[in-house]
Formats: sequence, C-alpha cells, structure tokens
Amino acid sequence: MTTITAEDLTHAYGVLGLAPSAAADDVTSAYRRLVRDAHPDTRATPAPSAATRIRDVIEAYRTIQTARQREPRPETDAPLHEATTDTPRTDHHTRPAYLAASPPRSGTVTRPPDIHAQPPRIAAPTP
Repeated sequence: MTTITAEDLTHAYGVLGLAPSAAADDVTSAYRRLVRDAHPDTRATPAPSAATRIRDVIEAYRTIQTARQREPRPETDAPLHEATTDTPRTDHHTRPAYLAASPPRSGTVTRPPDIHAQPPRIAAPTP
C-alpha cells in the first residue's frame, strides 16, 4: 500500500485545478471535464502532449479518491434515518401495512392443462 502524502494531495488538486477543500462532486466533474477536453477523439488536431495530460489527470483523480477512501469514518450509533411517529415500525419479517389489511387469497391457483402430459394409468381390476 502506497502512502499518500500531503504534497501528493496538493499536487493532485492542483492538476485538477481545485482547492483541497473541494467537494467530491467538484472533483469528479473537474476530472471528467479535463479528460474530455484533452482526449484526442474530441479534438480536430490532437496535441502531442494529450496522452501525458490525460495520464496526469487520471493519476491525480485516483490519488484523491484513494485518499478519500482511506479517511476514517465517524462511528456513531445514530440511525440511518429517523423514525416518525405516524409510521409504524415494520421489521423485515412482518408484512407491510398495505398488505396486512388485505384478505388472504382464497382457492388454489389453476394452471392451463399440460398438453404433453400422459393420461393417468388406470389399474386393472383384480379378480
């Protein structure tokens, strides 16, 4: 595992033209914009340094993404969503409220006859 230093991050943000406090969406949009602008398929006459520029942008983006993935996550006991008082709590093994009031199905499910089925064998009467 490679260690990412503060200088690496500063350089990576500089390549993308962003401040180190930029949001993740800003980093992604800057990365996509720079790669699209330098890509030889989008230019009439590709610059000879386009491949080097694309490699630098991709490396900077990967450096920032790796550093963000390695950041420690805050560990809290807070629930992912707050329960409201007007909605009853349902667990995964209970039926949802809109199904709980519906009556169960009656009867059996009928299928169309199988045209390839063999007729039942009738046993010969025993004397």
